[in-house]
Amino acid sequence: MIIKTLLDLDFYKLTMGQLAFERFPKVKVRYAFNNRTTNIKLADHINKDQLIQEIESIRELKLTDEEGEYLKTLNIFSDKYIDYLKSINLPEVNITENDDGQFEIETQGYWKDAIYWETIILSVINEYYYKSKYQDQGKLIEYGTQKNLEKYSFLSKHPEIGFVDFGTRRRFSSDWHKDVVDIMKSLPGFVGTSNVKLAKELGLKPNGTNAHEMYMIASGIWRDDLRGSQKKILDEWYDMYGEELSIALTDTFGTKAFFEDFTKENLQNWKGVRHDSGDPFEFGEKVIKIYEDNDINPKDKMIVFSDGLNLEKIQDLYERFGDRIQIGFGWGTHLTNDMGVETLSIVMKAVEVISIDGEEVINNFLVKLSDNLNKTMGPDKEVELYKSEFGYDNTDSEECVV
Repeated sequence: MIIKTLLDLDFYKLTMGQLAFERFPKVKVRYAFNNRTTNIKLADHINKDQLIQEIESIRELKLTDEEGEYLKTLNIFSDKYIDYLKSINLPEVNITENDDGQFEIETQGYWKDAIYWETIILSVINEYYYKSKYQDQGKLIEYGTQKNLEKYSFLSKHPEIGFVDFGTRRRFSSDWHKDVVDIMKSLPGFVGTSNVKLAKELGLKPNGTNAHEMYMIASGIWRDDLRGSQKKILDEWYDMYGEELSIALTDTFGTKAFFEDFTKENLQNWKGVRHDSGDPFEFGEKVIKIYEDNDINPKDKMIVFSDGLNLEKIQDLYERFGDRIQIGFGWGTHLTNDMGVETLSIVMKAVEVISIDGEEVINNFLVKLSDNLNKTMGPDKEVELYKSEFGYDNTDSEECVV
């Protein structure tokens, strides 16, 4: 098995999972997988039966007593939620192959149950793909090791650059992921990892707050108030976690609408924001100006950059903003999958809210707009509705690298 513990996922799955469990236990959703790297036919490289067998094995996983005790030490999760994870039944996953050589992977169930599949399935797909396509694993490991040494050498000379491992979803393999984090953890700027299993094993801080999924599902819950749904879910989040986890993701329905609705009180209370699409330099300048216009010192706030980072971009962003606002980096693909071969751009998103408190809802399809048109998700008709509701006028597009 690739996934041997329920903790081998991103931390934000647990923080959002607790929110779903505590506040929205009767909301049913559907998730769907999408390979945005359409030139790579995954079904040509991954054995479907083996994939199904792996998923079925993962369905049997539950939180152990030892893992529950570990989660208690983080002082974030309730005993009730931890006990729930010890008895959880992950929903079934349906896997088929289409005529384009791609897998269609879907799962549905209560949000509190289905939420955990996202990063788990993405990790599994990645590892099976690289093991199947590239027989000479040693050559890739040699290349990746050299790149790690280059990163380590640079960052050891720049302890002021803080970064977090965000690479669970698109890692080369689980073993490689651990090797990378084990190396990077001695750097003074290494803040922690989003992977809960590695945080536990290596004595690191698990990092992460929330993802697009939360805002998208909120829009399905409060569909009669699309524009207000983002503010409502942010208020629910802050009410549950307070300042501790108050980094807000801005681009789900466009950064323009986000900051139009993010009040001065929000700006004062929340630690900062996360950038995940669009020009990061334009974003940084915009955020600093917004804080200044609201008489808030930007140096008291933070931007977490997490879109398509490599060493050069990290350096350039730090040089531009490092002395003007607190900044951090959520480093994903190019940290845990820098092996000299083409990387996959794969996602698994919530695509539909099926029912709310036992009442079925029809055609409640979810949308992600993003600040990059190539990351837009959802049926065309729904996308246009959301663009209208959120006053979306972005025209920028770029290759999806995460």
